[in-house]
Amino acid sequence: MGWRGGAGGPGPAPQGGGQWRQRRGGEQRYSEAIRRVTAGPHKAAPSHEPVGEPIAGPHAILEAIRAGRNIRRLYVSQDRNVRTGPVNELIAEAQQRRIFVRFTDKMEIARLSPVENHQGVVAIVEGKAGVELDELLLHLDTLSDPALVLVVDSLQDPQNFGVLLRSAEGAGVDGVVIPHHRAVGLTPAVTKTSAGASEHLLIADVANLRQAIDALKEKGIWVVAADESGDLLYDEVDYRGPTAIVIGGEGEGIRRLVLEGADQAVRLPMEGMVSSLNAAAAGTVMLYEALRQRRRDVAPAQTRTPRPEEPAETQDNGGWENEPQQTPEDRSEPDRSEPAEAAEGGTDETDQIAPAAEIESPPAPVVAAKPKRKAPAKKRSTKKSTDEATEANDASS
Repeated sequence: MGWRGGAGGPGPAPQGGGQWRQRRGGEQRYSEAIRRVTAGPHKAAPSHEPVGEPIAGPHAILEAIRAGRNIRRLYVSQDRNVRTGPVNELIAEAQQRRIFVRFTDKMEIARLSPVENHQGVVAIVEGKAGVELDELLLHLDTLSDPALVLVVDSLQDPQNFGVLLRSAEGAGVDGVVIPHHRAVGLTPAVTKTSAGASEHLLIADVANLRQAIDALKEKGIWVVAADESGDLLYDEVDYRGPTAIVIGGEGEGIRRLVLEGADQAVRLPMEGMVSSLNAAAAGTVMLYEALRQRRRDVAPAQTRTPRPEEPAETQDNGGWENEPQQTPEDRSEPDRSEPAEAAEGGTDETDQIAPAAEIESPPAPVVAAKPKRKAPAKKRSTKKSTDEATEANDASS
């Protein structure tokens, strides 16, 4: 007889090794738990996408390349409809500089783009390092021509700031000073709006704008602020020397302390119904006035346009506040609409005086006419009267 395993004895192993498999599964789960505890925080798989700052638009990317920015990768849409002149120029410039160009679908372009209007191209560039105020002041000392600086106070609209930077670069501004707080800063939208002009400007981000203005004044720079309280017009100031132009934000304009630090406040004439221009338009007007004076070396006109006077409560118009004011020519003419003089004794306190147009002039007093002399009767020159006179002469003879 064969051997039979008793109670507690090692019986034959189950078919397929189920018990051993269960033991191996338990050990595996235990090992995984130990590994999760001892492995530390979970790390995602490394991404193959380049790290950097995305900028969109062919003009902005092209100016970033020409300014020496390190372009890590350039993404171009596969849609050939977007490959217009600027895009083709950008592709040719990138291939010439050996920049990696990847053609992808428009959904990937939209995912990578920091702005909505990307025009089919996005580039991943190395971050741009800003400059300190001291570095900007050292750069101004090396200039052979008089410095021109733009100071922007509390501008928060990226469209306005981008357009203003584009005008500043076109007018030959040597540096830009912006506050660190309460300002839009250099965002991808600003870079896109400026069409890459921000890549060629030295922009100093300062913590205290008033102290930065005082530092500019210590360098001999004349500070001119654009404000509606200015005593002079914008073209009555000489910009041919070292000048800093201060532009305020959209809402409150230039802050009080910043305005007090300026050497001169100027205003822009407004002849229409709108009371002021936006920051980009006002800054562009003043920057190009400075450029005009410097290119032609022409001093401003020696005029001092007074501020428009506010209308007084009582006008010198004979007491009629709602009537148009009379000119000296009108006053020299007799006023035919004045009421006639009242009768002797005046008027009662309860009587109301009607306007001049409603008072009827009293009838003129009747004067007896002098009797007129009768004119002598004229002789008739008819034929009958001649015949009668002849008969009368015959009778008398």
